[in-house]
Amino acid sequence: MTTPILGIALDWILLVASLFGISLILFSRYMNRFFKTKGELAVYGDLFIPIKILGWALLGLAVYIYVTSGSIESRHVAVIEYILIIQLPLSTFVLVWVPLLPLFHRTIRLAEIDIKDSTTALGVRIAHLSDCHLPETTTIEGELSSGSVSKATASALSWALPRSHFVFLTGDVTDTGSPGEWAIFKQLCEQIKFDREKLLVIPGNHDISLETGFSPPQRNITEGFEKRCLNFIANVIVDCPKTWEFVHESMSFKIIDYFQAAFVSYIDDYRKYPPEVAVLPAKPSSLYYLRAPEILCQSAERFEKQGLCWPTRSSPLASDLMKILFPIVFFHNDDFVIIGLNSNINGSRGVVDGAFGRIGEDQLRRLELLLNVAKGRRVLILVHHHIGMPERIKRTFGNKSYQLKFLQLIDAKKLLKLIDRHDVVVFHGHKHVAYFARSKKSVIISAGSVCYGDVAASRDSAVIFSVPADGNVQRVSSCSIRA
Repeated sequence: MTTPILGIALDWILLVASLFGISLILFSRYMNRFFKTKGELAVYGDLFIPIKILGWALLGLAVYIYVTSGSIESRHVAVIEYILIIQLPLSTFVLVWVPLLPLFHRTIRLAEIDIKDSTTALGVRIAHLSDCHLPETTTIEGELSSGSVSKATASALSWALPRSHFVFLTGDVTDTGSPGEWAIFKQLCEQIKFDREKLLVIPGNHDISLETGFSPPQRNITEGFEKRCLNFIANVIVDCPKTWEFVHESMSFKIIDYFQAAFVSYIDDYRKYPPEVAVLPAKPSSLYYLRAPEILCQSAERFEKQGLCWPTRSSPLASDLMKILFPIVFFHNDDFVIIGLNSNINGSRGVVDGAFGRIGEDQLRRLELLLNVAKGRRVLILVHHHIGMPERIKRTFGNKSYQLKFLQLIDAKKLLKLIDRHDVVVFHGHKHVAYFARSKKSVIISAGSVCYGDVAASRDSAVIFSVPADGNVQRVSSCSIRA
């Protein structure tokens, strides 16, 4: 029997489907050999559940159709053709190839440099911390307790704040971006009692784009991402220092003044009438999307009529604000400009594809505008994801170096092309590896994790740098802190 559309023999379709199902099952078993610890299985195990299910379902379906092929009517063959030739490749692409696409991105090789120690501390003193991973119970990767991680974070902040002009916290403040984890962070900050303008925070993938649960992929992208964006806004942006600015229509505005009414009124409405997850029927699959209820759209429309860029009827979501806000200008004077980027502008289908980042064309365009205005001044940039790696790091990770590709910034080349025309120092975290590197004019400083330390060379995870307005970056002091 042949299919009515493509004219392919049904036996051949079933044979290919069976082989493909077996391949998916073997692929899942092979990949699971790389993940042996409980933490790794907790993070990566869910990635292969839908692949295994698809493999076994495909194999079972092929066997069932072959056994009952004698009684199959011709009109049913068209359905089989649609499922195995059209629906199956698309589902496989979504479940398998999309999360694995980072493997095909070439990682930029950076030249590792040494930063000299100095006690003179000329210029602005920067304490660089990253990847606290504050959990409510235990961390999902290393299974470290909330108490030990909180103690390490408090120690790092207490050590860094009185010794520096600014503390850069480059993402992954929390482990999953939950309200409870942000409450722990705010409680730590209240206990330490410091000048809020000194602490500069940007989001990491664990803060806003992490997904660990097994649920429909597109729903993860919409619902979980939206909730984490709201949590970041509520805990970092709503009460941010008055000095923080953002760019809109080629002009800069104070965040707290521009969005004050929206923060007070609209976010309250947002919590009362949150966006709803809806299903958009589409062939050959169905897509989840977020739909703001009409009462929330009406509330957003009032601010739109006042001339605000958020909320508006077309952009009523918290994730929309996260795309508009960045780059944030944290501080500027005649010598320095400090800018924060958001490298997590999209949600993720799971832990793996949520680990790599993207800045996006709109944010890069606004960053270019800021860099042009800042000519003659030294620019310090905070970003979470790494934009390249020295060869030493790849060698250190050995046969697991492929995991580094899941951690990279997808549009790193575009960012480097932009910043290499200016005098820029980039501070980032994400990899839990401490190193210093250079790309043409730009100096790149990677931090270890406050929670896990430096997983590559056991360097200190809390470091204070002296950055002069003109000259080489120097290291003032460091402290070995980890949970």
